[in-house]
Formats: sequence, C-alpha cells, structure tokens
Amino acid sequence: GTTPAAGVASQTPVVQTTPVVQATSAGGAVATSGDKAELLSQSPEDGTKITKSASWDMKMVVKNTGTTTWTSKYSLKFFAGDRMDSPADLFIVGEVKPGEMYTFLFTMKAPSSAGNKQTNWVIQNGDGKNFYSMFVKIEVTE
Repeated sequence: GTTPAAGVASQTPVVQTTPVVQATSAGGAVATSGDKAELLSQSPEDGTKITKSASWDMKMVVKNTGTTTWTSKYSLKFFAGDRMDSPADLFIVGEVKPGEMYTFLFTMKAPSSAGNKQTNWVIQNGDGKNFYSMFVKIEVTE
C-alpha cells in the first residue's frame, strides 16, 4: 500500500484484493524533481492474515515514473511502524531507467503478538531525499 507518509504478508495468505495505491509528497516522502515512482503490486497484499512469528517473502514491484535513472545509490528504507525483521535499507541493484520496473524482494517475520501491524518504507534517492512511500499492513493471528 501507499500512504502520505509511507506493503504485506503469510505462510498461507488470505489475500484481500483491494490494494491502495497513491503517490504522496507529505510526511516522510518528499517529492524531488525527476524522482517519481508507482507501486504496481505487492505480495502478499494488505490485509493478509499471518500466523504469529511466521516468516514470508515480501515482494513489491515499483515502476520508475519519473525522469531520472535510479542507480545503486537509490534504496528502499525502513521509515516507521513495526519493522517485522525487514531490512533497514535495500539498495537497488543495477539501474532502473524511466518507465522500467524494479522488484524489491525480502523476508519479513510477523511479531509474536496478535493484531493489526504496519510497516512503512520510503524510496530514497542518492542525495538522501525520500520521494515515494509504501507500507504493508497485515493481521497477525494466533
């Protein structure tokens, strides 16, 4: 998902098919000239039910909708919420030219407490400026 300041998850996911995709320039994401992105898909989707302490592969596919080429200095960075063992930052491998897609793939782990959990990330450029935010919302079950 995406929000004004900021993805999802399970072993046997119950997938809700109502993804929220919206660009933002508020909170942790500050739009910078030329740097733009769009979340095309995430797996599992927001609202997925995950068993306590279960691990899963988080996949977020983003498109470079701006005019700048993303390089290995660009990264997906943890911003806020429950980190759920996700990496603090995940740098782009290679280049992503305008119009191209990039897949962030990493492992997450549900907390040991039940309830609704959310992790927020930002895409950051080589100058350290956040220009797009995304989140994952899951429901941790017993």
